[in-house]
Amino acid sequence: MDKVIGLIIQRNQLLEKYMSLNNAELHRLGSGDFDGLDQFYRGRETILEMVQRVENSLQEQVGFSTATYRPTFEEKQLVTKLLKHKNEIVTEILEQDLEIISLIERAKSEIIDELASLRRSRRLASAYHSGTPRQILDEEA
Repeated sequence: MDKVIGLIIQRNQLLEKYMSLNNAELHRLGSGDFDGLDQFYRGRETILEMVQRVENSLQEQVGFSTATYRPTFEEKQLVTKLLKHKNEIVTEILEQDLEIISLIERAKSEIIDELASLRRSRRLASAYHSGTPRQILDEEA
C-alpha cells in the first residue's frame, strides 16, 4: 500500500508542477509575451507523459495490492485526502487552461483585426496613389 500512496503523491506533485507551469505562462501571456508558446506546450506535454507513466504504474500496483492486501482505516483516509487534493489540482488546471485559451484567442483576434485593417489601408492607398491616370494626363498635356 505504501507504493500506491507513493505513486499517488508523485502524481499529485507532477500535477502541481503542471499547474505551476500554467501559472507562469498565464503571467507571461497576460503581459503580452507570446514568444514561448511552443516551449510551454512542449513542457506541458512532457509533464503529461510523466503523469501517464505514473498512472500506468499506479494501475498495476492497485491491481496487485487489492488482491492480497486490505488497507487500514488510516490508509483509506490518506488515499481519500490525496485523491481529493488531486481533484482540486485538476479543477485549478482546467480553469487555468480556459484562461490561457482565452488570452490566446484574444491575441489572435487582435492580430486578425490588425491584418484586416492593414489590407484595407493598402487597398485604399493603392487606389489613391494609382499612377495610371496621372500619366495619361501628362501625355495629353
